[in-house]
Amino acid sequence: MGEASSADEPPAVSNGVHRAVVVPLHAFSNLNPRGDMSVVVVTGSCGLIGAESVRHFSAAGHTVVGIDNNMREYFFGADGSTNWVRDRLAVEVPGYDHHAVDIRDADAVNRIFAKYGKAITLVVHSAAQPSHDWAAR
Repeated sequence: MGEASSADEPPAVSNGVHRAVVVPLHAFSNLNPRGDMSVVVVTGSCGLIGAESVRHFSAAGHTVVGIDNNMREYFFGADGSTNWVRDRLAVEVPGYDHHAVDIRDADAVNRIFAKYGKAITLVVHSAAQPSHDWAAR
């Protein structure tokens, strides 16, 4: 259910526990008008939303760093693996830098952020525990 917001704030949605701000991707297409390196970090980069975010921001001229540890394979076996998405992104997206890291591993995530530092202009957090397959049963 949507919440009221002022004209200066993007719309938000809430389920009573979590609140998310909804901002269209095109709003971030020109994050780096100076033309220097602009890095977008995408968690869950091999999922549906994450992979499309990787493609979008790469096409907009950003360097994209993906973080995805393929938990779908752990939960659903080889048929649930997203490695094929990772492999496709590596071919389709120039300079795509993939990290097979669990976002709960703070040290590993901190190393990624330290590598890119202030060049990171945006983080798209689309990582989640895969459970919608089970919910459909």
